[in-house]
Amino acid sequence: MRHSVATAASLLTLGPAVLAVGTAVVVNNCGSDVYYASVGQSAHADMAKLPNAGYSEGFSKPGVGISIKLSPSTSGAVTQFEYIWVEGQNVAYDISNIDGNPFSSGGMSLVPSMEGADGFLSCVTVNCPAGQDRCDAAYNLPDDVRTKVCPEDSDLTFTLCPGGASAGGTQPVESAAPAEGSSGQVASPAQATSLAVQSSPTTSSAKASRTGNAAGSAMAKPAATATGRHRPHQGRAHSRQLV
Repeated sequence: MRHSVATAASLLTLGPAVLAVGTAVVVNNCGSDVYYASVGQSAHADMAKLPNAGYSEGFSKPGVGISIKLSPSTSGAVTQFEYIWVEGQNVAYDISNIDGNPFSSGGMSLVPSMEGADGFLSCVTVNCPAGQDRCDAAYNLPDDVRTKVCPEDSDLTFTLCPGGASAGGTQPVESAAPAEGSSGQVASPAQATSLAVQSSPTTSSAKASRTGNAAGSAMAKPAATATGRHRPHQGRAHSRQLV
């Protein structure tokens, strides 16, 4: 009996270390209301007001592209904070402005807590400076390559208007036409997962997917590799599906 109790205690001690994974966090510094919807592949959610304290969610759906859609209103252009968690390996992430850039005047930043982690060449901050209608660090078109990859226990903090400026930005790029019946289209979960699995810490190149959908597209970029390459339709940090 004593042995069993000791073993159980030992397992409880190890538990947190084994299960520890990161968290996706959204912070609003724009000084005005922001609306959001967090969706996964084949899912839809109405836009809700972002809490004043911000929003966070732990990585809990391995292999599923997640898109946190953000907008100054409940309808219209949205920017997307996308990520896909590959259990036991990594988390791929990106910013997608395929469906617009409503926060261009205030800018955005996506910061990983483990930036520069050993073996993850693309584990870096993604910055969209204030005043830029087109942010080259984000996805603007499906064929862009913008996905980054960090260890799975890295927290990802997406800040709107890092400098405290107000929101306001551009509409979706015309060439990124929404799919029938929805404002966005996503790569299949299988494609997203296969690309994500290729992103081992030792890989020097990366592949990804693409995401986007003003009303609720589930991330469609399969994860990338250590350097973070992204390829829409075939996967991105999120699979781009109808939502």
